[in-house]
Amino acid sequence: MLSTQRLVTSGYTRLVPVETVIIDEASQIEVGDYLPLLGRFSHSIKKLVFIGDHKQLAPFGQDDLGELPSIFEMQHLQQDALFLDTQYRMPKPVGTFISKHVYNGRLKTSHEVTSRRSCILVDIHHGKETKSNNSWINVAEADAIVVIARKFHAEGKTFRVITPYDAQRNLLEQRLKGARLPWENRCFNVDSFQGNCKSESSGQTN
Repeated sequence: MLSTQRLVTSGYTRLVPVETVIIDEASQIEVGDYLPLLGRFSHSIKKLVFIGDHKQLAPFGQDDLGELPSIFEMQHLQQDALFLDTQYRMPKPVGTFISKHVYNGRLKTSHEVTSRRSCILVDIHHGKETKSNNSWINVAEADAIVVIARKFHAEGKTFRVITPYDAQRNLLEQRLKGARLPWENRCFNVDSFQGNCKSESSGQTN
């Protein structure tokens, strides 16, 4: 938005100089995309704050173009980086698992749910991803999720299913519907589910 000519010609930024810019989800922005902002407002910007996590989401376009660096991988900026070392959203076993495998054990957890059953890994060793148009599906994993969903439904529990692929989401909805299980508003890809907060308890299976 700050790089559009319309904002400049409106005169708004002359009346209210751009001095502090806080960029959320900064890891999703390719480094070169910051150039219009820096070029246009270099005379007034006094502080830039980048908030994000390159361990979660890479810059937009990386799937097509290969390795694109995020702003958090710029060495001259890393010395001033602040690592927020405590998460409050995930149950402790989930946070501990992610801390060990993603953050080298640096991430702490503060959460009231500590049961080990809040994080269960199911190995579908015979599962195989196959191409579906421009996406991917895994039939064996979809079948396993139907079994788990049926168990949750029989116990009176709600559930949500998260998958990286749109084609897999569509397959999951078809399988749940065919099994006469709740399927509407149950399956999401990662991007659409991000930030989605439900007040009801849910078992999440990936």
